[in-house]
Amino acid sequence: MTYPIFLSPFIINPSIPIRWYGFMYIVGIVCSLFILKYAEKKKWMEFHYIKNKKGEKEGGPIDMVFYTALIGISGARLGYFLLYDPLAFLTPWEVLGIYFNNGIKFSGFSGMSIHGGIAGGILGLIIFAKKYNYKYYDVLDISTLLISCSIFFGRIGNFLNAELYGRLTDSIFGMRFPLYEMVGGYEKWIALLPALRPYTEPRHPSQLYEAFLEGIVSIAILYVLTKHKDKFRPGTRTWVWFILYGTFRTIVETVRELSEWTIGALTSGMIYSIIMVVLGIVMLIYIYSKKEAVKDKK
Repeated sequence: MTYPIFLSPFIINPSIPIRWYGFMYIVGIVCSLFILKYAEKKKWMEFHYIKNKKGEKEGGPIDMVFYTALIGISGARLGYFLLYDPLAFLTPWEVLGIYFNNGIKFSGFSGMSIHGGIAGGILGLIIFAKKYNYKYYDVLDISTLLISCSIFFGRIGNFLNAELYGRLTDSIFGMRFPLYEMVGGYEKWIALLPALRPYTEPRHPSQLYEAFLEGIVSIAILYVLTKHKDKFRPGTRTWVWFILYGTFRTIVETVRELSEWTIGALTSGMIYSIIMVVLGIVMLIYIYSKKEAVKDKK
């Protein structure tokens, strides 16, 4: 199976360098706003708006998504270097995508860590909850749908960019991905005769595996839990999501291309994800072992 020729890393064309992956951040943000509006309508999340000095409403879905996205994206960028390339902090301008090679060059934010993004997103939600006087778990629980939705679009963006594909395989799922950079970029690659365009050997389309498991399957499970949230204690969806994401990511790591450090057969992504699973299990046990804990009747 060969990567579809009609797909391109660029939404319009290379002369307008807007790539799918970056655009998917915007799609994820818009999707998150729609989910929160729907959740408010279904009374899965009750927002208590306040008015600022200008008389404008604050503390609603827009502010919640703003804090989550801003600090989450920052966490994803910083997390990439902290978790995978800490020596980069010796040249901190590179963290900002700035390089001094024959002049100043901005390379964009290539290098984002989903685990760093998760940590940043949670921090953003906590700040939002603290500022606008929400219960932490009310905010964190509903955000599991937002995060899963954003991960889905992010992985689709990776696929459309023909990046982060998996390991070599001879299975029926194997796909030959285009090697744009081998010939100097997409424009030069597409200008070649079809027979001369370089491709990888068949590899797992691991981006699609993650989009399905971490996105669609997780959203389906969390939707059911959210719909029946009164049957569960606050925090249940948060830690169930930790277990879901950690488990699915660990599974997909077995076919993802090795790109960072490993410890034996364990990849760095596996280790961080296993920690998430263990933390999720421990916290669920803690939540349900507390005698004073009661079901959220809101």
